[in-house]
Amino acid sequence: MEPRRPQLIREAVLDGIFYPQSATGLREAVRTLLLRTEELAGNATGIVSPHGSFQYSGLHQSSAFKSAAATSPQLVGVIAAATHDTQRTPAVPESDLFRTPMGDTFVARERAEELVCSLRFLRRDDIPHFEAPSVETVLPFVQFLFPAAEILPVLTPNLTAAKAAELASALKQCTSDLLPSRVLWICSSNITQGGSAGSARRRADTLVEHLADRTMRQVLPRKRAGRGYPAATCLAIFDALMSDSCSLEILTRGSSCDFDGNAGSSTEYASAACRSL
Repeated sequence: MEPRRPQLIREAVLDGIFYPQSATGLREAVRTLLLRTEELAGNATGIVSPHGSFQYSGLHQSSAFKSAAATSPQLVGVIAAATHDTQRTPAVPESDLFRTPMGDTFVARERAEELVCSLRFLRRDDIPHFEAPSVETVLPFVQFLFPAAEILPVLTPNLTAAKAAELASALKQCTSDLLPSRVLWICSSNITQGGSAGSARRRADTLVEHLADRTMRQVLPRKRAGRGYPAATCLAIFDALMSDSCSLEILTRGSSCDFDGNAGSSTEYASAACRSL
């Protein structure tokens, strides 16, 4: 009989910074945000949600999650943006579960292992997940709306079009045993991050237009992916995971400049929902 591997726990590091640090306060914050959004509870099969703090992007996050609130996913796949330029390859967590003040969410361990085995450029590494907010910021909404669901988080930097397509194909394969209605795909990424308000808005307009047209793959480089914020990669993988028969709707747009007035360094947010026709 093989010895049991010690359970690895990825503790929350953003509580008290990006969202309330108590279970009661966090649950109430999520509930309030969901009530404030005008979006009706829907059955979206995939959503795009920012990964900012609640005070900056909470209403965009809640709009995205509200559009999927009527679903009952067994698995929540999270395509998350790597926020550090030092990360050069996609990573799944080593941890068995993610813990926030609201409780624990288990990682779909066997599916993560299948991904690592099928892709040479994907690694198992907790360190990037400690440095990026992209996965942790979706957890309060997942725990509030889908408490029984497991998560399959992939933290990704910029990729070429070919590698992004390969990753999307592997994600489809490792979830092929589940009915589409039992999987919710989340793209956890701001649209742009940093730069002046004007340039950030122009870059965001281009990406949102490609997202709405389902042409994100055209934005990715063919030969070599450079440094920078990987919104285009995350959105392209998300787009590839969505059925061709789905309609994609941009729900909200906004920027950090709307909140803090800092036009010198602005982040653009958007939420979107993919629904079956």
